[in-house]
Amino acid sequence: YPAAIARGSALKVAMIHVGDLGASLGDLAPGCWSGDTQSDFQAGQCAESWRKIGWSALLAVSPFAIALFFLFLAWDSLQFTYRRIQKKIEKGQGAFTGTVTEPAELPNDLYGYLYCMHSISVQLANGHQARVYVPVTAPLPRPGQLIAAIEAPQAFGRKRFIAMAYTPHVAVVSGA
Repeated sequence: YPAAIARGSALKVAMIHVGDLGASLGDLAPGCWSGDTQSDFQAGQCAESWRKIGWSALLAVSPFAIALFFLFLAWDSLQFTYRRIQKKIEKGQGAFTGTVTEPAELPNDLYGYLYCMHSISVQLANGHQARVYVPVTAPLPRPGQLIAAIEAPQAFGRKRFIAMAYTPHVAVVSGA
């Protein structure tokens, strides 16, 4: 086991424990299943077998449980981000307006990949350019189109902005 763990193959170790679990369940004495042991020695053997089975089951399931936990956290973060953005859109809390540049789409970064967004370039009123994100389900804005940017929850140490086609009901409350 230590050599497999050192190589970073947690899945291989988990599969070894799945095999051990099956073998341990097959080797379990009939008295251990029912709890009807004949002596203290047999009761001790059964307790030791159940302890080994419990550890094997725990170690076999742990990589999958950890992966599932992180997937749950990622999904929850994604839903939280979209909910907060939706509330800001409903309240008309735009951060700034800008014009989509040519070319519109930028190479995606980690934030874009993790939050299912496309990166686009926007020209601000002061002449600076900014990177904003558009959900992958939304159509990409055309170059020259006016967009409103809504501040997204902070991620990876900096503010991010989500773009949507500018409509008059989205109020811009501050400049960038």
